[in-house]
Amino acid sequence: MAIVWGKKRVEKRLGHAADFCPICREITPFQIVRVGVSSHVYFIPLGEGNVLGHIGECSRCKTKI
Repeated sequence: MAIVWGKKRVEKRLGHAADFCPICREITPFQIVRVGVSSHVYFIPLGEGNVLGHIGECSRCKTKI
């Protein structure tokens, strides 16, 4: 029997913030998401992992920045 382990992408929603959307051309609410890489065993993440960055998604047009 083989043990399945490796790394996987982990996303955690942090909340909302206002920012300028280049598509809507105005200040809109953005959903902020933390993106990280975490070790896993059988596809179950072991912790939050290392931060790769953050993504903001416009609540109106769904553009990701």
